[in-house]
Amino acid sequence: MPARGGSQARRRVLIRRASAGASWTRMAAVAVMLACAGALYGLTNASVLDVRRTAVEGIAFTGRGAVVAALYGESPGEGAAPNVVRFDTAAAAARIAALPAVAGASVRAVLPDRLVVTVRERAPLLVWVTAAERFAVDAEGRLFAAVQEDPPGVDGPLPTVSDERRSAAGLRVGEQLAHTDLLVARQLVAVTPALLGSRARTLEIHVTDNQGYVLDARPTGWSAVFGIYTASTRPPDLVPRQVQCLRSLLADTGEALQRVILAPEGGSCGTYLEP
Repeated sequence: MPARGGSQARRRVLIRRASAGASWTRMAAVAVMLACAGALYGLTNASVLDVRRTAVEGIAFTGRGAVVAALYGESPGEGAAPNVVRFDTAAAAARIAALPAVAGASVRAVLPDRLVVTVRERAPLLVWVTAAERFAVDAEGRLFAAVQEDPPGVDGPLPTVSDERRSAAGLRVGEQLAHTDLLVARQLVAVTPALLGSRARTLEIHVTDNQGYVLDARPTGWSAVFGIYTASTRPPDLVPRQVQCLRSLLADTGEALQRVILAPEGGSCGTYLEP
């Protein structure tokens, strides 16, 4: 066997060593990152970013105090609230939206120490009057606010329904009208003297336990009993036919009638009664 020559080239394995400069660069980068993280932590926990000011926009029926209380929830309150960066604006907006007169709300944080609340309130459709209170009612039938006069921001007086039933004494802000009452009321408040061809200046709506819904004309003096409605036996979709009958009766009598019960059946529109 021939011997291997000592002159045969040996394979060399090259090992690259990390340069000291690259290591220092990485260490410096990590140090900067840690410093930034520490600075950010300190900034987001600094008292300089505690909420000290609150702006509330868009309220007419809701008191500012109620909005601020809902905004902070269980927090100490305005002037002692959490850090503005860490404040949960979505949860705060949800709490405000749960207030009776609020249809929707948004909350945004403004550096360094301010929260801005924008409220969208419910729109009043009519006023529901009981012996104890006057309620603003929206299109969904929510009694969303107690009002002493015509609600703010409304052009002209709102139609009014006077509820004289015993059950009306228990109505409170935040409650819902019965669906049947809402359907009837929405139709009756749309009835005007002009629609009926009447000389009356105003039409007053009230509802009682015995007669149900009644429409009184002022100053002409006639009264129309629309009656008691139920979802099954006497549904609210009877109202348009009753209005047509009332218009015909007023035209035929020259508004000389005093009181009529509107009970359309066949070709008859109602029964006349003495006042």
